[in-house]
Amino acid sequence: LYYEPGGYATQVQQRSNMTQREGIHKFENERIKTLQEERLHIQKKTFTKWMNSFLAKAKMEVEDLFVDLADGIKLLKLLEIISGEKLGKPNNGRMRVHKIENVNKSLAFLHTKVRLESIGAEDIVDGNPRLILGLIWTIILRFQIQEIEIDVKNFYYRPIKLVVHLLIAIEIIKYSPFTESLRQMSTQAYTV
Repeated sequence: LYYEPGGYATQVQQRSNMTQREGIHKFENERIKTLQEERLHIQKKTFTKWMNSFLAKAKMEVEDLFVDLADGIKLLKLLEIISGEKLGKPNNGRMRVHKIENVNKSLAFLHTKVRLESIGAEDIVDGNPRLILGLIWTIILRFQIQEIEIDVKNFYYRPIKLVVHLLIAIEIIKYSPFTESLRQMSTQAYTV
């Protein structure tokens, strides 16, 4: 058979190559989206458990992290418990302005402890997943991880508390996307 350059057979082959590339690109995008959703779910579940371990002291519980923080009451209580400081009575009103007021109290307190960027009370009230997870991670880093470093110096005086905090840190690290990436890379390296 003779195929002339730019002829019908060449055009069919080019379309076939484009279709394959589009299929691969679509598969990659779907896989990335699935992995992002899995990571979001794992972080949400881990951070919810972490918060509930503290909120149990106040007989409170978070069921849905992105919904339950919207009124700011549980966030205020969490910060009071882990910091040991009183942040004032939350506003129990149901209106958006009351919720924003409570979250603003929490953020104002956090601004005195850590540097927060690109997050406002409206983000929490509106249930922005990325910013809520970032906020909780910041709280963990400031109040948990830093406390672990301090407790290491007093290891002989508080061994049980240290072990509990280390277990929480390990659980968070175990489910972090970085750890998962390392696992995937080591699996790929092993198969090569």
